[in-house]
Amino acid sequence: MPMEVSLDPERRRINVRLVGDFTLEEILDGIARAVSHPDFEPGFDILSDHTLIERAIETDELTSVAERMRDLAPVLDGGRMAVVVSRPASLGMMHMMRVVLEDVLDVRVFPSVSDAEVWLARPRSTDDD
Repeated sequence: MPMEVSLDPERRRINVRLVGDFTLEEILDGIARAVSHPDFEPGFDILSDHTLIERAIETDELTSVAERMRDLAPVLDGGRMAVVVSRPASLGMMHMMRVVLEDVLDVRVFPSVSDAEVWLARPRSTDDD
């Protein structure tokens, strides 16, 4: 499956990993699976690893994903989203996502999972970098 989704209730986190090629429907389905999971609680953080994708998300796909996440604002509010990318095009698209969702989620983009993990492990009160 191109989008792997798991929950870590202890760390209050949704872990997402995109692999290979993906469709918009698969991404939207993954979001729905995460927020409907029995262990999900409002305000969970999201760690989304995009380092193994074959292409960057396209603008229309990003718009659809952002709209779905905006619809979920009541349950995402207070959460943070760390996105890990390795492609320059993905970096630009995820920075667009950060701007589009700034009033819903604190989205940050990282070059490695370890960098993203460090940020997510920090207390939220120190996120003002």
